[in-house]
Amino acid sequence: MAKHVLNHVLSRLLRDSAIYNSKTPSLFETLLELRSDVETGLRALGMELVVVVDAGVAHARNMSDEALDALATQLECEPISPVCSHNRLSYYDSVAVVYFRMSLDQELRQGGEEIWLPKNEVYDALAKHYSESVADDRIALDERITKCLSRMVDAKLLTVRAMGSSSTYRGTPLMQVAFSRDALAEFAEAMNMIADEAEPSKDEREPLVQFDTIEPAA
Repeated sequence: MAKHVLNHVLSRLLRDSAIYNSKTPSLFETLLELRSDVETGLRALGMELVVVVDAGVAHARNMSDEALDALATQLECEPISPVCSHNRLSYYDSVAVVYFRMSLDQELRQGGEEIWLPKNEVYDALAKHYSESVADDRIALDERITKCLSRMVDAKLLTVRAMGSSSTYRGTPLMQVAFSRDALAEFAEAMNMIADEAEPSKDEREPLVQFDTIEPAA
């Protein structure tokens, strides 16, 4: 296949960070056909390709710092800087990511049937991880959670569906590929430890999940 086709796939990944089968099926199919070449091209940039065929999404993200160090050692070159900047999520945004990612994983275990989570169920689940001083003020708590979910929607990590006066939420295919399982597992473990404390300190609520955005690194 012509080199310009491969370059087109790579440029779309670098521009949009993801290619969706639902939006551009021919481009997604081309990516699958050229997967090895695409992975080689991204690797040269210190990036990796993550594909979930069942969800119809392919995502380009930075290699982990450890993988970049290993690549630099292999190539006997200076340390490699990531192409994309790391948009570090807040602690509470990270909690939301873990919650919805668990729901997506449950979908896969149950054969792929979509699970849409009611607004009140989402709010109750996330509220458990806020400090008592915030949770005691229900109006302020609801406002914070609403803003958190809005940020997730804006980042294309969540889809919201209106249901009369209420809403339901579901993680997008991008959420399935944007975060490594190891990073989420590490954060989930820390999250559970923090949740056991009555009033976690600000320092303990540090975010452990990062989301790569396609912007030039500083």
